[in-house]
Amino acid sequence: NNIRRNVDSYPDKTKKIPIGRRLNCIMSTFESVKFELVEISKEFSALFTKARETPGISKFPFEDWEKACHTLREQIDEDILRVAVVGAIKSGKSTFVNSFLEGDYLKRGAGVVTSIVTKVRKGAALEATLVFKTWEEISSDIQQAIVLFPSLEWEEGEREFDIRRSQDRTELATALASLSVDQVIHQDTRDMNVVLLSSYLKGYDRVKDIISWDTVTQTFREEEFGRHRDFVGDDALAVYLKDLKLPGYGCF
Repeated sequence: NNIRRNVDSYPDKTKKIPIGRRLNCIMSTFESVKFELVEISKEFSALFTKARETPGISKFPFEDWEKACHTLREQIDEDILRVAVVGAIKSGKSTFVNSFLEGDYLKRGAGVVTSIVTKVRKGAALEATLVFKTWEEISSDIQQAIVLFPSLEWEEGEREFDIRRSQDRTELATALASLSVDQVIHQDTRDMNVVLLSSYLKGYDRVKDIISWDTVTQTFREEEFGRHRDFVGDDALAVYLKDLKLPGYGCF
């Protein structure tokens, strides 16, 4: 809208608008939008802080939302143009990206791996960098899923669920197994909290030695590049990933 107003204000609409004028309009709008996003992010962050400090209210998920606001501000400062490819499950997102980049970068026909964001950027070499969640982030995910899933309230007031405890994993598996079909599937769609909790349990033994309280990354280069598909193509492993970066030949 800002660009349109700037263009409409040009005195002679019968003449082609100079490229410099058009670029100035675009950049002016870009900077304006960035400023507005930063200010909105600050306002939301302040609201989340107040909500988190309110007596009797769980700190979940406000801490994560505060971190998201902070991350947004950091990304805006990077001045990197990001283009998102979004769509329903099995709608052809990976096929489209592979075709556009003229390479076999993303695994096609994979399961529900929307728990992570795949970033594709131009790089000097073909490599895949997997960024794993920390124990704190995993605990936050699980705690939110349990809170939002009334039938799995976890010993309220006594202790929080810890997936590293064998007893907790056993009790959660038993609770999930006791759910009725109506609780697991609604309108032909599996409950996202059930999927999340089940995936965490299923993949725990395979990643427990990788996860840490600090962020852990693994990089697969050149001939090992394809190994990243073992993680993104398996819900039980993908759920433990926070990010996946795929710099490669021909990528933008």
